[in-house]
Amino acid sequence: MSQFKKDISKKLADALPGVRVVPSVNDGQYPAVVFSFRNGQREAFYKDSYGLAEAELTVSIFADNYSKQTELAEYIKADFHAFNGMVGQTRVLRSEVTNSFETTLDGGKIYQEIITIRILM
Repeated sequence: MSQFKKDISKKLADALPGVRVVPSVNDGQYPAVVFSFRNGQREAFYKDSYGLAEAELTVSIFADNYSKQTELAEYIKADFHAFNGMVGQTRVLRSEVTNSFETTLDGGKIYQEIITIRILM
C-alpha cells in the first residue's frame, strides 16, 4: 500500500508543475495542494485470494485567487477522472472524481476546492 501512495502522490505532483503538493496541513504558502488517502485494503474472497482494492484520495487546493484555484482543480480533474493504466508500479483499473466542493477561508481571502477521487486497483 505504501508504494501505491508514493505512485499516486507523484502522479498528483506531476499534474501540477510548480505547485507545492504536500500530505499534511498547508503552512500558508499559496498556491498549495494538500492530499490524504483513505482505505486501500484489498478484499479477501477466500484463502490466498484477493479482490479489488478501493482507495479514496482527497485533494484540497488552496489559492489566493479564484482563477488559480479553478485552474489547478481542472488539471487534477483532467488527470484523474476516468484514468486507467499504470502509475509507477501500481495498476489502476479506474479512477473517477466523485465529488468537488468550493469554499473560501479567512474572510474570503483564500479560495479552497476539495476534490474526492475514487481509485480502484
